[in-house]
Amino acid sequence: MSASLSRRPSFRFVMATATLQGLAVHYLAGAATDATWPYTTTAAWTPLLLIAVFAVPAALLLGEWRRQRAMWIAVAAIALALGAIGLFHGSCVIGPAPNQPVDPQGEGFLLVLGVFALLFHALPFIQVRLATGRWSPDYPRLFAFAWHNTLALALTAAFMAVTWILLRVWAELFDMLGIHFFRVIFFALWPVTAYLLSVTAGASFVLASTAEKMRAALHLQVLALLKWFAVLAVFILVIFSLALAFEGHVLFTTHRHAISATWLLALTLITVYLYNAGYGDGREPQPYPPFIARALRLAAPLLVVVSLVALLGLAVRIDEYGLSVTRVLGVFVGVIATAYAVGYAWAARRAERWMGAIGTANVGVALGFIAVLAAMLSPVLSPYRLVADSMAARIIRNPLHEGKLDESPFIALRFEAGRFGRERLAALKSLREHPKRDVIRAAAAEASVATVRWRPLHAAEREPRVVFYPAESPVDPALRNLLLANPDGWCRYQDTCVRHVLLVDLRGTGHSDAVVLGEGDPLLYRSIDGRWTELGRATTQASDGCVVTRSVAQSLERGDYRVAEPAQRDLVIGAHTFAFPVEEDPRSVRRGPAGCSARDAVTVPELTVTELSP
Repeated sequence: MSASLSRRPSFRFVMATATLQGLAVHYLAGAATDATWPYTTTAAWTPLLLIAVFAVPAALLLGEWRRQRAMWIAVAAIALALGAIGLFHGSCVIGPAPNQPVDPQGEGFLLVLGVFALLFHALPFIQVRLATGRWSPDYPRLFAFAWHNTLALALTAAFMAVTWILLRVWAELFDMLGIHFFRVIFFALWPVTAYLLSVTAGASFVLASTAEKMRAALHLQVLALLKWFAVLAVFILVIFSLALAFEGHVLFTTHRHAISATWLLALTLITVYLYNAGYGDGREPQPYPPFIARALRLAAPLLVVVSLVALLGLAVRIDEYGLSVTRVLGVFVGVIATAYAVGYAWAARRAERWMGAIGTANVGVALGFIAVLAAMLSPVLSPYRLVADSMAARIIRNPLHEGKLDESPFIALRFEAGRFGRERLAALKSLREHPKRDVIRAAAAEASVATVRWRPLHAAEREPRVVFYPAESPVDPALRNLLLANPDGWCRYQDTCVRHVLLVDLRGTGHSDAVVLGEGDPLLYRSIDGRWTELGRATTQASDGCVVTRSVAQSLERGDYRVAEPAQRDLVIGAHTFAFPVEEDPRSVRRGPAGCSARDAVTVPELTVTELSP
């Protein structure tokens, strides 16, 4: 580790900075407890809170250069950036709006997470600048500073946890004796607790900074352990890629399975970080034995395939449902993962130095990460503005939304797009140039006065009903009574307590089966010896698997369904395909529990359900 990393900020500097933070957090916690300014004004509360929480740790990590003017300029720039980000989010995203609580959808958590990620990636570049006087990134130093920051924060968190446990033991011991003073001080008065935590964090940072040998040993041991996990990650990557090569054409041509971008991106990013652990600071030319090194290098291009499939899965979801904040963040993570994958595939070209260009790829992607994330925390690429644009465009294209009100793009504008969405709703209420302007105005006006994201069910909607298709089909009373039994087991999952039942001959025998939709995963019933028996429960990867979509019911009402052949007698309802086995043995059936909890039940035969992408 470089000499500059062995220096640490003085005890007086750390404690003075931590005390200043403690006083600021004490004041803000008191305002939150008493519901006074600045807590009552998010445009003031959010920037002050970000500065109090993040500016001090940044100053502590830069404290070894406290005698340089450039360090204080950097801290001031960080504080100004935090204030600008907090002002934007406090005034345009978090709220409050009329009839809307502050931070109803957890935007504050996403903000804190985004700011932490931004500072975590940006601070090593600032530290290298202060240490060397140059802006040109020196990868070994960047790597060392990144690990230094990670371990310092981790050790600080560990010291704070031990301190918190000791305070709890202290309070409980005296509480048993009837002395409640310490419990009140430590755990009832939150402003005092906030102050103690801030000062404890400063003291913990000093202790962590003094443990230089322990940090160095941890650095080496953690990297030595993690780099061997790269072998397991690459093995998973290879066998999954082979399976994708054989099954991928089925997924994309028949759309029988939804592609979950979450796990694909998790595999990509975990593998990337484990590759990085093996590469280290780039000074060791061959960190693995030759065979393993070659296998890891040849497998690197597979990361590109997996990350691109993840982006394709996200594109399908966005095309079907529009943007949401989580989908925007998913695209951001997907692009970063793809950039890493491309960079590592490029780094695997040469064998003389194992993955020798990883350092260059890491620096380039990190700078792109900082630039894009900073734009996302500003009005330029704010996810909330992008969501408002997407939902408004969906409304203009299809104002007759097929779904319940609380899933409509109007409600998304009301509750998920901050002030951008509310401004779009106001514009839609006075829309003039549109063939369906009256419908749009009415829906926008209804959404504008909504006070909760998810509306409660009315009494009429709680009445259990069974709707059969085709409507003219004769219905066995025994089947109707069976499906109406125990409504509490399935009404809880529905927007309305309705079971949609399609009577259809799946086997071509002239006898109808019953496909039941509306209680979580779809069910197949068949009359066997005069008794209706449940034969299988569908499995689905759709995010709304616990609710049958209105589009399916409308497709049934239109008669938009058919039994497909020849490989299997698949049932196609609108944009959904239900695949049934050709033969079933009723004696092998094991029924799963009703409702969404049956998603993990094992039933034979298995019924698979997949949403068709448009």
